[in-house]
Amino acid sequence: MKADLEVTRADVERAAHAALQASQRGIKRMPSKTLHECLAQTMAEVGYVQKDATNDFQRYKYASAEAVLRKVNTSLSSQGVCCASTAELVSHETIQGPKKATFHAIVKLSLTFHKGSDQITVSGLGSGSDSGDKSVMKANTAALKYCLANAFLISWGDDPEADVETDKRASEPRSNGKPRAKPSARASASPSPSLEPIDGLCNRIEAHTDADALSQDRELAEACRAHTGEAHQRLKMTYLRHERALREEGPRA
Repeated sequence: MKADLEVTRADVERAAHAALQASQRGIKRMPSKTLHECLAQTMAEVGYVQKDATNDFQRYKYASAEAVLRKVNTSLSSQGVCCASTAELVSHETIQGPKKATFHAIVKLSLTFHKGSDQITVSGLGSGSDSGDKSVMKANTAALKYCLANAFLISWGDDPEADVETDKRASEPRSNGKPRAKPSARASASPSPSLEPIDGLCNRIEAHTDADALSQDRELAEACRAHTGEAHQRLKMTYLRHERALREEGPRA
């Protein structure tokens, strides 16, 4: 009776081998995708990013860096693709204004996608301006956005060749090498003495520390739109530069 209950080592090994074979038969093995195949799938998934932010001063919408990152990260991480980045400061200059300086930076960012032993590197440029110490950070964020846009052919509906106003100005008759300005009722009217000085409006724009508060400042927007010509262009560029900087920087503590 005792001999019948004894289990040999060979019996245990046979039973373990049979159990392993049974479990493996129940597993559906999926072929592993290459890095190129993973990136191609990401390209298909994030080919378009919805514009999620609005510039009320110039009345246009744009896709934020956060929206691009959210879609790309979700796709890459689900496929086991990791990413490493390196940044190079291309230029950093100080632009002295009438009352304070603005710092402008251009950054080249390189992203390397990894899966197993495979890797692919892409690069992009970004610029950023700030009156404090955030110009490089803003340039880096912009470079990341456009690097991903180039890598995965992301579209958000903007096309430089569709800039009709710029093309119209370029085709205007020229006098002494400069475009001949077309007279308009607004341009020919005498400036109103109640117009706020340009420097004051620029300071009001840059005093905002929140992008949403800046876009909702209707009084400031109306005061800027009251100016024409070069004054309006200066205000427009100041507004766009500061609004973009605030969007990229995010809410300040």
